Amino acid sequence: MDKAEYSEKEIRGTFGKPADHVSVHKTIVSFSRARADIRAVALGGLDLSGVRTVLDLGCGFGFFSMGLSGLIPRNALVLGVDMLEENRDPYLHNTAEAGLATEFLCAPSQAIEEFEPQTYDLISASYSLYFFPELVPAIARILRPMGIFVTLTHSRESLREIIDLIPECYRRLGVTIERDRIHIKRLLESFCAENGADLLAPHFGSVETIGWENSLEFPLDGMKHLYGYIINKKYLLLKELMDQKPQLEQNAVEMLFAMAHRISVERGGFRLNKNDAIFRCGRPR
Repeated sequence: MDKAEYSEKEIRGTFGKPADHVSVHKTIVSFSRARADIRAVALGGLDLSGVRTVLDLGCGFGFFSMGLSGLIPRNALVLGVDMLEENRDPYLHNTAEAGLATEFLCAPSQAIEEFEPQTYDLISASYSLYFFPELVPAIARILRPMGIFVTLTHSRESLREIIDLIPECYRRLGVTIERDRIHIKRLLESFCAENGADLLAPHFGSVETIGWENSLEFPLDGMKHLYGYIINKKYLLLKELMDQKPQLEQNAVEMLFAMAHRISVERGGFRLNKNDAIFRCGRPR
């Protein structure tokens, strides 16, 4: 499947307001059926005592980097790379609060193609690799021989209960597109729980897969939080409409939520698939 491309404007619209991104994270934590911290599972059992250099690709406000607190030596240096300058201050603040020594590089992830080989002991890509799966060879190249690459990603079925409503929403608003061509679906499928191991295996001698079954369970009186989730994800969910009929943006958000709310009334709540996977890779080649 061809890669789903999102513009810098669309990425900034989704992730460019760190407070909104934090709000989405809080919604996920509050309504997740899985109560454990996925970062603890991703890093659990790994010997990180020898880590001195860390690279966090698509670091955002520091979600994954903060999870390293207490697990890596205090003199380890963590470099967060993100294309949005808006994330610099939140990233540096949050990681400092977590007791980490960090730096921030504002650049697209493709910048790592210019990095020196075998530079990092630990590389992470937390819910970001589906934006740049073509960089897996570069990640392997800059990882040290005994290093570890950890990546978190979604299932291709993630958010399907909302995604399945989009074609009807588009039909009503005069946007024509087949479901399999919807950008958000293509984005999820570019690197997901189902194909991640196959995409990683040519570049790493060991690939461990850890499944993470989860869903967001919104009760009837919590549907306002689903509305907020849709608003914060609108540039990803509704890219085709944003491209073709941006003046109908609010109409589309309201319609998508109304359709979801109708289902929630019928079923006594709304369940949103949030299955993920963790991949832990070693022996780069």
